[in-house]
Amino acid sequence: MASDEQDPVGTLRGVRTSIKWTRYAPDVLPLFVAEMDHDVAPEIRQALIERVSQSDLGYLDGPGPLAPAFAQFALDRWGWEINPSRIHLATDVSVGIVESLRLALPDGGRVAITPPVYPPFFELVDEARCQVEEVPLLEQWGQYRLDLEGLERAFASGVGVFLLCNPHNPVGLVHDRADLLAIAELAAKYDVLVISDEIHAP
Repeated sequence: MASDEQDPVGTLRGVRTSIKWTRYAPDVLPLFVAEMDHDVAPEIRQALIERVSQSDLGYLDGPGPLAPAFAQFALDRWGWEINPSRIHLATDVSVGIVESLRLALPDGGRVAITPPVYPPFFELVDEARCQVEEVPLLEQWGQYRLDLEGLERAFASGVGVFLLCNPHNPVGLVHDRADLLAIAELAAKYDVLVISDEIHAP
């Protein structure tokens, strides 16, 4: 390749230190999508630079100003009314999922997931000492959607949590409003907690 612009993989491999770019041999192309491969917003970059330049790297005991900021964002963007006191920090999405599972199912239990799905979901359920209940996506001619009947059977049989991937990774499915409303109704009917991994939300 003549330049970095023509070889973005080589460029990323040269500057990224995450496991995506360091776990595999140089001749292996890691094709899974990661939001961390996109540039960080200038405002976030500047805030991080300021914290580091001030050696402000201590521990936090709560979300601080992030909670009311997110509550206002959620109200403006989605019409959600969220009590800021119910907003909590997690070191990353996976930790948030595991701790939510531990809170919801302290003695273990069954967790529904919808393969093909983000592979670490299996590990996260296991880490929380719970059991995976697979309810595969329905597929026809390369088009996927949630199996609402299968999920209802799982909920009715005692599944305590549904781990929803939204949008669905890896098939790229953006769940439509009707299916999400149906999930909400089923979850309410069977007293199932929905943990929605919405890592690609704004």
